[in-house]
Amino acid sequence: QGEGLRERKGLPEHASTMGAACSAETGVAKPLPEVIGGKIKAIYLDTKTPTGVQVMSRGLHTSALLECAGADYEMGWLNFGDWENLKWSATVFGYGPMIEAPDGTKFCEIAAIATFLGTYYPDSLIGVKTPVDFGVASMLAVKGAEMYTFHNNPPHGCTIFTKDMFKDKAMLDASKANFEKEIAPALVALEKLLKPDGKATSTGTSFGEVLMWGTLTQLRHSKMPNCDPFPPKTQKLVDRIDALPEIKRVFEGKTTW
Repeated sequence: QGEGLRERKGLPEHASTMGAACSAETGVAKPLPEVIGGKIKAIYLDTKTPTGVQVMSRGLHTSALLECAGADYEMGWLNFGDWENLKWSATVFGYGPMIEAPDGTKFCEIAAIATFLGTYYPDSLIGVKTPVDFGVASMLAVKGAEMYTFHNNPPHGCTIFTKDMFKDKAMLDASKANFEKEIAPALVALEKLLKPDGKATSTGTSFGEVLMWGTLTQLRHSKMPNCDPFPPKTQKLVDRIDALPEIKRVFEGKTTW
């Protein structure tokens, strides 16, 4: 991951533009040493369905962010069957996924996870270069998380789902109705916000854009109206992040996650 970052930026082996470095031995991006330093732990439910299909949900956003950050991380799994007993003792606010920083601090909201990783690994793909980029990325992270919740909660009252769930017509109809009320206006606003090349920030791969990609991807997979393809600039955002080697690793199951 680190090697790919250097190649894309045309940097020499140990170069860094904002204080972070890349290890030639591990290919893993290193955080700013004065921040914390050390391995991050990602914690999530062991959410394989009985058919063995790994669900997406907020785990997609988080795994994509970790990979695009080039993060040095390990996984910790919570038993899905024990979730009711674990959710308040093992998490911050009763849900996951969750990131644990090397100093023991835990984050559970995906917008908070995105912001933390974007600042912890500032020279990575998801890092930002200016205060304006930080503001825009933060706005997209919060909105992408909100859109995901609107999409996911009302039809079945659960924030974990697979594509198979939407084969149920009543569930699909309920989800589409909620989409039209809550999400379609946000997609119109997103299309207006994006530049002609589909970027919202100067890099186009900020933590906010990657989180928004995670929500857009799941809207597309669950066949929401006008999401395959999206409007032109939004589709460019999706296509650009889809093409990242780090994202391909996520979908090919070649990650620590």
